Amino acid sequence: MPEIQPSNFSTENRVRATLQNKRFLLAVHIHQFAELIYVIEGELTVKHDKIEEVARAGDVVAILPYQQHGFYTPENKTVKYWMVLFSEDLMSDIVYHESAFLGYKHLVFKPSPALKTLIELKMFDTGEQLVKPDFERTLDSKALIYTAFSEYLRKRSSNPSAQSKDDKIVSSDPVTKTVNYLRINFRSDIGVEDCAKEIGYSKSHISHRLREQFHMTFMDLRNTLRVSYAKHILRHNSMSIYMVALECGFNCELTFERAFKKLTGLTPRQYRRK
Repeated sequence: MPEIQPSNFSTENRVRATLQNKRFLLAVHIHQFAELIYVIEGELTVKHDKIEEVARAGDVVAILPYQQHGFYTPENKTVKYWMVLFSEDLMSDIVYHESAFLGYKHLVFKPSPALKTLIELKMFDTGEQLVKPDFERTLDSKALIYTAFSEYLRKRSSNPSAQSKDDKIVSSDPVTKTVNYLRINFRSDIGVEDCAKEIGYSKSHISHRLREQFHMTFMDLRNTLRVSYAKHILRHNSMSIYMVALECGFNCELTFERAFKKLTGLTPRQYRRK
């Protein structure tokens, strides 16, 4: 059962980078950040969806928001690594094309010389805490993240045997299967009944697990994803609030505004002006 990291949820416009040498043991978990790890020395085992991959010196691990994962190092061994966490809203162009990533079973890859050079240039510009980056740092971080995920996708397309036969739901964990289902379908008029039919668990079991881990109902989680997508549209598109509501899956502007204000403290118009 993946652990939820509340401190890494609902955090906008944030970057965290750290350079460490340590023994790694981190249970399978989920957070709202993209995560990029570069292994400098030693090796790191990555666990996800009942799969284990070993990242060795020179390898990159790329993880999308909401993608369950965990890490450990061999017994009595340490790993030296550089890691950057990048909040969902700063990489929305990737997040809202994330169906291209679902079903891919490999998170570890060997970077190109260009990406390796970019990482090595940035790895000493670190901060231990989550920080609100200035414009220059945001651009630098975006260059790194977008280059990494571009290579990640290219390696996927060049290795069809590594892809899942079922690109929709690959995890056996009901919470992760529910999150993946919502990531694909959150703009549709769906309820927990539709999810239950798709992923093979009862409505009551899905609802119980979501309350247990997210402290949310199915509809709360669906609206969270819808509002995240709405923020992306409001930042990058001039369409009317009514059209934004429809694009995100709400059936009317009033319902959209209520959900948006509940989660952000602002109306959509106030958010756009801000």
